[in-house]
Amino acid sequence: MKKKSLILFLILNFSKFIGQINPLIYEVADENLKDSALIYFNFAREKLSNNQYSEAAYYLEKSSLFAKPNAYINYLMGVSYCYDEANYLLALPNIKKASNVAQNIEDYNYFLALAYQRIDSTEKAIKIYYKELTRSNIHPDYKADLRLKINQCIQQEKYKNKKNNVIIKNIGKPINTDAAEYTPLINSADNYLVFTYRGERSLGAKKNKNIKLKKNNNEDFFEDIFFSTLINDSIWSNPQPIQNLNTTGHDAAVCLNSDATEMFIYRYNSTGKGDLLISEFDGINWSKPKLPKGLNSKEWDGSACFVPNSNKIIIASERPGGYGGKDLYMAERLNSTTWGNIRNLGPEVNSKKDEDAPFITPDGEILFFSSNNNASIGGYDIFRSDIKELQFSKPYNLGEPINTVNDDKFFVVSANGKHAYFSSLRKGGYGDQDIYTVEPGIPGKPVQLLQIEGLVTIDGKPAQANVEITANNNRKKYNSTVKNNKISGKFLTNLPVGFKYNLSVKTDKFPPMQIELNASKIDSFVTLNVYANFNTSDYENKINALIAEKKTIIENNRSKFDLNSFASKYGSYTTDSLLYKVQVGAFKMVENFSFNKAIGLPKIIRYTDDDYITRFTMGAYKTYNEAFELLKKVNTSNNVTDAFIISEYKGKKKFLYQLINEKIIN
Repeated sequence: MKKKSLILFLILNFSKFIGQINPLIYEVADENLKDSALIYFNFAREKLSNNQYSEAAYYLEKSSLFAKPNAYINYLMGVSYCYDEANYLLALPNIKKASNVAQNIEDYNYFLALAYQRIDSTEKAIKIYYKELTRSNIHPDYKADLRLKINQCIQQEKYKNKKNNVIIKNIGKPINTDAAEYTPLINSADNYLVFTYRGERSLGAKKNKNIKLKKNNNEDFFEDIFFSTLINDSIWSNPQPIQNLNTTGHDAAVCLNSDATEMFIYRYNSTGKGDLLISEFDGINWSKPKLPKGLNSKEWDGSACFVPNSNKIIIASERPGGYGGKDLYMAERLNSTTWGNIRNLGPEVNSKKDEDAPFITPDGEILFFSSNNNASIGGYDIFRSDIKELQFSKPYNLGEPINTVNDDKFFVVSANGKHAYFSSLRKGGYGDQDIYTVEPGIPGKPVQLLQIEGLVTIDGKPAQANVEITANNNRKKYNSTVKNNKISGKFLTNLPVGFKYNLSVKTDKFPPMQIELNASKIDSFVTLNVYANFNTSDYENKINALIAEKKTIIENNRSKFDLNSFASKYGSYTTDSLLYKVQVGAFKMVENFSFNKAIGLPKIIRYTDDDYITRFTMGAYKTYNEAFELLKKVNTSNNVTDAFIISEYKGKKKFLYQLINEKIIN
């Protein structure tokens, strides 16, 4: 009894700093526990010391099964559930079970208030937090934490009646599982998804192989980087690990550039505090990650985003000299391997708390990031700051339903602004952090951007090239260089509106090809396919001969074909596997069709048929009449006199007369 009285005296007189578990309570809780219960209790104590709350709750549950009713264990379970994103509803009932010993637990009221806050009972939580503030001789850091919690409750009340008119959906399987999936990264084409995975498929084994963990205990796995590709408008391929990026330690996705040729990752291998590394994609594999010179500090450096159309990035770091916790900094690429000129974004963006997970929209006009500052609803919330000439406006909370009382982080927006991705743990998920989509991605703001999807070929085969992009208007100049993928020949870049651009495509053994694009009048998001086809004279002569031969055959058949009669009979006719398209050019597309005239029209699709002739089409319609409306627009608005309608049946090109001759339509 003397031991217990002494411990209770120490608990009652313990001067805590911030709402943390008083370590002396463990001595009271484990008193008289049998060995079977004590084993699990000690596991829980270790997990709590490492802030692994869901694991701690599990072992406390196990311990309680082998022990007599123990209010202190219930209290510790309640505290654990306060921070367990999946089971926070269990926090309040467990803490209340310890009410009869509340006078012996110094931090009881703090965690009781936190449990009320977690279930959105903010009025009750505020009363208890204020009561704590009136206590005498409490530490200034504890006072600051109480005020933060009160502000969070006020923010919760504020946003209850100010919900965004957005649709939030779980991205679903196969991306989300009962493991943890977070930090979604997308390319500008929105068809390549990279994310961080933590669960059974992780390359690293469980940290503690001697303990059998319950299902979904993903904290004891190491992080790995996975990717998936878009199969159609809504279905993603089965995620696969990126082998060159993953080790048996922590490897997490951080940020991806617009054309998915560079990626920053975070790596923590139990030495140091974690660093940013960079990897490059050659069209097949990601390179072995390298440490960028001059970028990382001796402290934690763990998040980043590319600043569009510049040689800069924004990073989250705990390096000295910040405003508190994690801060956002801007860094500049000095050459291919070295970074410098690192500066703090300042007090307009950074607070005394943590700022993390930055992302700048592809048009360069909005910064999204996550913070647990005084304006958060609870935990990390997603904030927005508008950008003008790399100056950042005062951030504001995106509010509900995007933000919750749990952590909401890693908000990234598609290039067209129609949807965004972020990670969260919320009701209806698969068991841990999941990836969600938000529509629209930027509420109330149309994106103004010209996205270029390009392809460079030599004699019809993909070729490596540099694309130098220059422009100017009355106010400023634009200058950048894009390297295409040497294997696929493709390049992707996002260009600000308001400019007239010149694209100079340079490749070996050919004079540069000049392509002019006018983005001065674009007021929305526009995607344009641009093709730079370099050809030797022998190849060009061969293809021209094939085109002439095909043209003769087509003209002979067309002379016997009544187009008006076809349109009258079959204009609205549909059948399975039959699509109508508008062909706007064959082979010499660059000479026959102005890319400027394609702005505002459907994307141009390039394909090479069995006859080795490369053709360029627009649209894909179920009926001839729908395709005819596009043909009229192409001919009248864009002065393309040789465009015509072709069809595709079961994936094979067909001229209209072939549909009749082959009895595809009746």
